[in-house]
Amino acid sequence: MQTLFHYAKRLSSWLSAVPSRVSRQKPEKVHIGMIPLPVFGLIWLCILSFIALGEVPGDLSVMLAVVAVLGFSCAEIGKHIPVLRYLGGPVMVTVLLPSYWVHSELMPIELESSIRAFWESTNILYLFTVTVVVGGILSMERSLLIKGFVRLFVPLAAGSIAAAIVGTLTGMALGLSAHHTFFFIVIPIMAGGLGEGAIPLTLGYAAILHTSQPELFAQVMPPIVLGNLTAVACAGMLHRLGQLNSDLSQLGQKLSAGHLKSRPTDSTPAALMESLASVGMVALSLYMVLRITHKFVGRIAREVVNNCILYKHCSFTC
Repeated sequence: MQTLFHYAKRLSSWLSAVPSRVSRQKPEKVHIGMIPLPVFGLIWLCILSFIALGEVPGDLSVMLAVVAVLGFSCAEIGKHIPVLRYLGGPVMVTVLLPSYWVHSELMPIELESSIRAFWESTNILYLFTVTVVVGGILSMERSLLIKGFVRLFVPLAAGSIAAAIVGTLTGMALGLSAHHTFFFIVIPIMAGGLGEGAIPLTLGYAAILHTSQPELFAQVMPPIVLGNLTAVACAGMLHRLGQLNSDLSQLGQKLSAGHLKSRPTDSTPAALMESLASVGMVALSLYMVLRITHKFVGRIAREVVNNCILYKHCSFTC
């Protein structure tokens, strides 16, 4: 009971401190993800307006803003959950909360259908995956990438082989066949996430086994989600451990050529990317406002024209 009271007191103190934190900053200085708070609120207002009008446009400009705002909203929720935020809460909430909304039919059908059509028609997840992978490689220090390739490759290969063996043996110990465990549980988890792992993998499986890809995708989906959430939780705990004990994290230093050396910190690229993202979201929000204005003006114009035609018809009849 005392522990519960302690956490309740901490939560109330945090909630009471939120307005003061925000009030000390100008609204345009407060960001939700990479989106300034006024733009974030404007985009949410536009989304609600589209839903009220009965149609959410599926074009790229609107969908990018919609997906970004929904994703950052879920991440912001996960960031403020007391214990979960240390275990990868933003990622977990972003993955699970939209699925729960759709499953429980809490998400408006107009919004769900537009996002689903956009996702299936554009395959934008592939672009995101390529951007993340290539960006991660290019952001690494060149000398570290070249000199440490062999030293990185050997432990990674050994760890992958060990993980495959241990995972297969675990499945066999639980009564599953080695074939099913290896190809439908271990390999999907080790392949990565959904876009860069599950989708290409199940496409290959479908071509080999002459089975429908959606059926195979549904089969490998649970272990992939569970494996990713476990990895996120472990990474969150390790990150928290590194924050509490700086000796374990080396304070951001990297091991290169047998020596620890600090990489100079330059915040300019990160600040530039955040500024570009903010400008892009402002442009998208203005586009959404114009789309809504166009819809309203179009409806009003149609009503006026219809009333004029009806009035002329009545006058002519009389």
